Amino acid sequence: MATSATLDVKQWGLSYSNVTTHKWIGLGSVSYPGDWSLPGHWEGGVPHVGDDVLIPATLPNGSSGYPYRNLLPVISPAMAKSVEIEPGAILNANGYNITVSGYGDTWVNNGTFTAGSGTVIFNHGNENDVVTLKGTTNFNNLTVSSKTFLQAASGSTTRIEGIFNSESDSKLDFISNTNTVEYNGSASQNIVNLPSESSAGYNHLILSGGGTKTFSPE
Repeated sequence: MATSATLDVKQWGLSYSNVTTHKWIGLGSVSYPGDWSLPGHWEGGVPHVGDDVLIPATLPNGSSGYPYRNLLPVISPAMAKSVEIEPGAILNANGYNITVSGYGDTWVNNGTFTAGSGTVIFNHGNENDVVTLKGTTNFNNLTVSSKTFLQAASGSTTRIEGIFNSESDSKLDFISNTNTVEYNGSASQNIVNLPSESSAGYNHLILSGGGTKTFSPE
């Protein structure tokens, strides 16, 4: 009896994947633990302006720990498209600044952010895109650059211990969603007096800490 076999025809395709998420692993030189600018501490290399940054809850065996400094800020400034800190993870920015240039879920903090003396700068530069803050974050200095639209997500808490600096053509929205902004500095602070527009103002504003609080003019 003759038999016949049927061969299945399968189509295979090749595609190019450009992975832009750089995950902190802390496996660089043990002589320079916690250094943002050391390539071996990152899975994917030191992040640049177009890269998403992930600070994970679990570090691999042999890791020297979480980032807490940047020894080469001129050569490798701390930059990212977005920053996500997972629950249980730690990002310490004492003594160096972090510049975040993306939009959407740009700052997602479900872990611990220790600002120290550092500044976080949002500089997307397109007021038509919303730069979103999520989670609870204790900032030291917070800067919103020209034509950048910063909005707090529902349930978020944004604390500012130092200076909140926003350019005259930036946009700030702390009222559309249920959120809290707290100025909690021990030194004098100027409170950004947001204009009385539908997308501006504070949903919940707290003034705390030992410093004098002064509302700046609109």
